[in-house]
Amino acid sequence: MTAIIGIKAYSGAKEIIFAADSQMTDVEDNRIPVSKVTGFNKIATGKDWAMGLAGIYCPPLRSFFKNLRSESSSSNLIENAVNNKYFAEVNELNTKIAKKYGDDCSAHFLLASSKPEVGMYFVDKMGNVLERPVYEDETTDYLTIGSGSDSARSYLEKRMDTKYLDQEGISHANALRYAYEAIEQTDDLYTGGPIEIVVLKQDSVNSYGAKLRRAARKAVRTELENIIKESER
Repeated sequence: MTAIIGIKAYSGAKEIIFAADSQMTDVEDNRIPVSKVTGFNKIATGKDWAMGLAGIYCPPLRSFFKNLRSESSSSNLIENAVNNKYFAEVNELNTKIAKKYGDDCSAHFLLASSKPEVGMYFVDKMGNVLERPVYEDETTDYLTIGSGSDSARSYLEKRMDTKYLDQEGISHANALRYAYEAIEQTDDLYTGGPIEIVVLKQDSVNSYGAKLRRAARKAVRTELENIIKESER
């Protein structure tokens, strides 16, 4: 339950822009969503990969994401998954989730990797690594997953009209703008909280969520001071 967006951008070389909200829906043993947790970073990153999750915030998913972030072998794990077009650990994860919480709680992912080359993929609940979900009719330069994906996709379809695109595809700047705005504008009940942005290039992976959060806090404080001055008149 979320909104994760991936966009292929071109700034001389191909790069991948990920954006995600930070609201997660928690679940207890009765399989009923019981609370919303904000401030959760849904995009794990390594030196040459990024992976965004959509799913119910349950213990198996927490452990999977924690291990993915901390294990030094994650880069090899993900490169093998891309090469084999199959992510066995995702299949194992969702088998555990389905057994305890039901199949509706299964997780799926967007994956970006610079090995063997810069690429973006959809990882379904069975662990299949695909260029796009099977329910999408054609391959595009963007992918969306999660409960807010319909709203995000509708927004991107309008923005991706050819008059907005550079000759070789969407620019780095516009990809960042559209990814952020697509998350920001969704009215999905299960999407919310601060927005995370990740940029993957051939030789780097950078996260900008913390910088965005600092900027938002600074803007709020500035406006608060303006309100204080205005209300004192």
